[in-house]
Amino acid sequence: MYNEELNKVLKEKFLILYKYLIKNGCNHHDAEDIVQNCFIKLINNLAGIDIKKVDAWLFRVALNEFYDLCRKSAKYPSVNIDDITFLNNLASEEYCEAIIINSLISGQISVVMDNLKPVFKSLLLLKYDMGLSYKEIGALLDINENLVKNYLFRARKQFIKVWEEMNYER
Repeated sequence: MYNEELNKVLKEKFLILYKYLIKNGCNHHDAEDIVQNCFIKLINNLAGIDIKKVDAWLFRVALNEFYDLCRKSAKYPSVNIDDITFLNNLASEEYCEAIIINSLISGQISVVMDNLKPVFKSLLLLKYDMGLSYKEIGALLDINENLVKNYLFRARKQFIKVWEEMNYER
């Protein structure tokens, strides 16, 4: 029974890390490799990690590995939003206009997100794309819930500022 519960918790953590890496521009295979390496490191270093901070530790290791991968391959991440939806629904004429508009807006959002500070980009993705609560984000980043709220406020302000600087319409 304990193993089943542990497997369920680990799968949830795996999925959160995987989705976050994908949203930051990591490809499928690299994201799987990074998450797998994180869990291997977790198992190897379990004795030295505070059990209350495992989420934050996993999140930090995953981000560091992703940044290392970007530096090694000299590629920079970009956020892809709804590309698959666009391709799947392209043949349907009644949705075509809405899909193109959504695709344009998604592209604009991607450009704005790429111009934000990495911390703000991460927080906005965790909150609005992955739907995590302030408490869950605080646990992942190992920071106070009130600090998460404060940083998200600043991230939203910076997003709006960059959005308006790029002359996008509200």
